[in-house]
Amino acid sequence: MEESQTSDTARRLLTLSWPVLVPLLGAFVALQALSPGGAASATARSAATFLPPILIAAAGLLAWRFNRSRVVYVALTVGLSAEALSLFLPGGTQVQMATARAGLSMIVSLNLVVFALIQERGLTTTLGLTRFSLFGFEAVGLWSLTDPQNALMGRLLDTPLFALPWFLHPSLARPAVLVFLAAFLILLWRALTTRGAIEVGILGALLAAGLVLQPEASNTERQVYLAAAGLVLVLALVETSHSLAYRDELTSLPGRRALNEQLGQLSGRYALAMLDIDHFKKFNDSYGHDAGDQCLRFVSAKLAAVPGGGRAYRYGGEEFTVLFPGKTVSEAAPFLEQLRESIADSKFTVRAQGRPKKKPDKPTKAGPMKSVGVTMSMGAAEFGDASGAFDDPQLVMQAADKRLYKSKREGRNRLTFKG
Repeated sequence: MEESQTSDTARRLLTLSWPVLVPLLGAFVALQALSPGGAASATARSAATFLPPILIAAAGLLAWRFNRSRVVYVALTVGLSAEALSLFLPGGTQVQMATARAGLSMIVSLNLVVFALIQERGLTTTLGLTRFSLFGFEAVGLWSLTDPQNALMGRLLDTPLFALPWFLHPSLARPAVLVFLAAFLILLWRALTTRGAIEVGILGALLAAGLVLQPEASNTERQVYLAAAGLVLVLALVETSHSLAYRDELTSLPGRRALNEQLGQLSGRYALAMLDIDHFKKFNDSYGHDAGDQCLRFVSAKLAAVPGGGRAYRYGGEEFTVLFPGKTVSEAAPFLEQLRESIADSKFTVRAQGRPKKKPDKPTKAGPMKSVGVTMSMGAAEFGDASGAFDDPQLVMQAADKRLYKSKREGRNRLTFKG
């Protein structure tokens, strides 16, 4: 079971990280090709100029269309920071440019943390419009920081706050770098705890923006990293939309659409099990639908860790499916029995009525807690069995469903895979 959990976690991490890894690796490859003497053509070099704003704008438009206001704000933050930096490069003094970079780095870091933590709200609501005003205040603040009369502030932003050991670079103690590192840790924690593609995308946008604003970056590097930031946000939106289409929101398991597509792609033998929570309607009537949702999440966590290479799906309601590619039903049966026993041996604690969903600062009494047993009935069949009776995915599913109901008729909390 531990191997299955590790494999599922690895797949989930890969699914979440690819929208960040692909653009950043692509940026590295593009910079090699765009370097003096590189293999990039004249067309590719000119594309490096107009592609970044297109990708940033595409991210903002897609986010607006998908009602992802936080990504709109992130795209604006990254795009406007790059545009603001370009205003200081042609005619600004060295102090002004250093101050602009430091100020922009702090603005980007703080903004992205805020946008990762806030809830989604409509862009045209009062709160949404208020958030847009934040950019105006930040523009005024940046202009004030870069005023030649505020040279002292510029030096403070560019001066290390404390001494570091000899093996660490002094620039790590600069205020802007410290704020960036703090923002990175907060966004990393947020991405790992929520496992949301948007949160991972915001983390990737922070990394790309940090590369855009680094003092040593050339104009080509800034353009490539800005394009990477836009692509990170676009891919994060794509991954979010894919997850909504193929993954069940309540349980986080893949849904029926993902199951049907997987069945269409399999060739050769496989075992399929249909599973149903026993007496779930009675459970809902007794404890309420909120407790029912908690129970579904409890069972789903067990199913996600199914051993033997099985893949769990939410079929609908309290019914689930487990697929074992490459296994016969006899080979899959021991793993299904292990799963059934694991669920039956675990006690589900019903959340007391009035208990807060979040842990309060001070303990409160919200009524007695109650632990109840949860069991599941199962029926399994296989594709391509010796009789040739189940040579179609729908027939396999129907056979597994019939055996599921046979398990229920014979007393529940059991597996039937014959007859």
